[in-house]
Amino acid sequence: LALADINGRTFAYIGLEKQGGFFVYDVSSPASSEMIEYVNDIEYNSLPSKSGDLAPEGMVTFVQDSKHYLAIANELSSTVSIYRLANVTGKATKITSLKVGGFDQGAAEILDYWNGQLFVTNGETKTIDVINIEDTSKPFVSSKIDFSKHGSKLQSVSVNQAGIVAISIK
Repeated sequence: LALADINGRTFAYIGLEKQGGFFVYDVSSPASSEMIEYVNDIEYNSLPSKSGDLAPEGMVTFVQDSKHYLAIANELSSTVSIYRLANVTGKATKITSLKVGGFDQGAAEILDYWNGQLFVTNGETKTIDVINIEDTSKPFVSSKIDFSKHGSKLQSVSVNQAGIVAISIK
């Protein structure tokens, strides 16, 4: 789940981890919320490992260069997908997807945004992958934060406004 305030309206982006895809709702007036769209680009005629972005787990909205975006960590496909959000309707248009690990290895689960970068938990490598998205159409892993010496499993990541990264491990 992620929220975005766009031009005085509040939109909810609700991931469907088991089914796939996500809903967009205008929740500006909670008592009369309106479904805007359902987005699902899974290729059902392909092998699961080649079907696209599967199992949206973590979602974050952000503003960069005065434009609104949604980033999604997809656990099963180990991809991070980036969407541009429309200024009036909140609708999501996919820009790209970046593969960060092996299929069904939990290489993309939880993420946060700070200053042109996504911080993504990678259970496969036991790292936080730092993805440069200054150009949202060409994301790349710019560095990794290794936490393997401190625990066996990563639970969450959060980055504050000063760029301090907090990691919850097990």
